Amino acid sequence: MRESSLTPTNLLTQQRSAHLMPDQKLILLATWSAPWINCAGVGELPLRPFAAALGFDPSALETGISTLVFSDLLLFDKVTGELFVLDWFRFHKFKTEMSRGILTHTTEKIQSDLIKKAVVEKSMSCFPTATATSTSTKAAAAPASSFLNQSAKHKFSLVIIKNEQDRILFDQLEKNNGIEKIEVTARFLIANGKQPYLSSISKILAPAKINSGGQASHQSHQSVVIPAVKKYDPIVREAGLAAAKQVIRQ
Repeated sequence: MRESSLTPTNLLTQQRSAHLMPDQKLILLATWSAPWINCAGVGELPLRPFAAALGFDPSALETGISTLVFSDLLLFDKVTGELFVLDWFRFHKFKTEMSRGILTHTTEKIQSDLIKKAVVEKSMSCFPTATATSTSTKAAAAPASSFLNQSAKHKFSLVIIKNEQDRILFDQLEKNNGIEKIEVTARFLIANGKQPYLSSISKILAPAKINSGGQASHQSHQSVVIPAVKKYDPIVREAGLAAAKQVIRQ
């Protein structure tokens, strides 16, 4: 448990948080300074105690956290209950060898593959270039299938890419939909307690499939909007509601 915390002075006025409602800003500010957030910006959310401390109903707190996930301010894994402050390493630099060692050890203990991947990638700036690769490899020793994406575009995406076929599909989805739609859909899945596997994102975003010749074949479908995505982000407008519901229920 940390005894002190560094909170950025522009936390509530930056572009991604300026539009938030007062209750959502309170949750964000309280998360940054919460004693259950460790030195890597990660903590297991104590839902009811945290809600009580803020004067919220637990369901209202969950809704607020989902909004912050869509705003790309937090990352939350409902399976492990772990939460990650996405801008943590913009302000916590770990300049000494001892502090970096503590950070690596703390990262290794993260249970969520999704959050561990994000922490490893965002903390790389804290390590000297010569040791960044070995450090990130050690810390991310969890399921290799989650860390196969090697190009810069794939590496810093929330999407979990398992193999070369997924990389091809990722590139096709990006060509047809744009990287922002892919990332927003990934956050939509995360906020609903699902892992952002590329196969799930593909079912929501596009009915296109890659044929043996590497070309995309399109199936006609009625263009509708996912309310949950529309509420938080204007980017996604063409995903199928029925497909999204089916993915979330699986």
